Parts: sequence; structure tokens; C-alpha cells
Amino acid sequence: MSRPPLTDRMLDRAESTLRDPPAALARQLEDWAADPHRDDVEDVATLLVAGRTGDADTVAAEVRRSRRGDTFVLSFLGESYEEAGHLAEAHRWFTMGLAVAERSGDPAGAAPALLAGRFRVRRELDLPVDEDDQEYADLVVEDLEADGVDVAAEAAALMKEDGSNPDAFFRR
Repeated sequence: MSRPPLTDRMLDRAESTLRDPPAALARQLEDWAADPHRDDVEDVATLLVAGRTGDADTVAAEVRRSRRGDTFVLSFLGESYEEAGHLAEAHRWFTMGLAVAERSGDPAGAAPALLAGRFRVRRELDLPVDEDDQEYADLVVEDLEADGVDVAAEAAALMKEDGSNPDAFFRR
């Protein structure tokens, strides 16, 4: 590690000065990723987009060790793997984040994002509903009802309109 951790200012400057041609920006991001700093959680996403999964895994492990207990970082890692199509790894990161939040608390407030990400990934992986999935479904319903949505009426309307069963989305 020969460079300081990336800052938003460094990223903004690189984007504004290297935007044309786009390849110059990509090269700069890959150069930074090739010299990882333990606090560069964004490098994982960059490496995954570049198809360098092994390097991304190495950087992610270092970030996890250096930012132990940071549920926001674990959520970001899960989302990065999910966006890159590595759903099993995404599931692992989201689940790890929920375990940390349960064990140590969640000062970053990332638990809702962790639940949502884990739920999405589990649906894609066609995994059965578990307790965390049910918790997420309950939170969604509570939020809708708090916003004045008649969830039962909306579900009935959807079922009548297209024959779908919205409840099946949560219970799959």
C-alpha cells in the first residue's frame, strides 16, 4: 500500500479530468485497485466490473478485516457482488452484515439495506423463505401501511388484474 485511501474528492477529480476518453478513467480506477488500500471499499466494485473477481475477493477480505463490524461496508460489498452477478457471494456478505448487526449493533443503520439485499439475492438464487426474509416482508408491509396503503386491497387488485399472487413473492 503506497497510496492513501481514496476520497470522494479524488474520485470526483479523476472523473472530471479523465472522462474523455472513458478508457483513461477506467485505467486510473484499475491502477488504484491494483494498489489497494485497506479502506478502499469502492475498489471491490471496480475490480468486479473489470472481471477481476479474485482480486476483488482479496480486497474485500482486507476491507472486512480493517472495517470489522461496519455494517454499511458489508452492505456495500454485498451490493457490489450482486450487481456483478456473483449472487452466492452477495448472499454471504449480506448475511454476514446481518449477523454483525445482530451481534454488535448497527450504528450505521444498514440493517434494512442488508435485509433487502439479502431478500433480493435469495429470490434470485431460488432459496426458501427464512426468518430474515419474513422479517423483511413484514417491514415492507408495515412501511406500506404506515404510508396509508391498504395492502390487502392492493394485493386483491393485482390478483384480479393479472392473476398474480403478490403474497407468493414473499413466500416463495
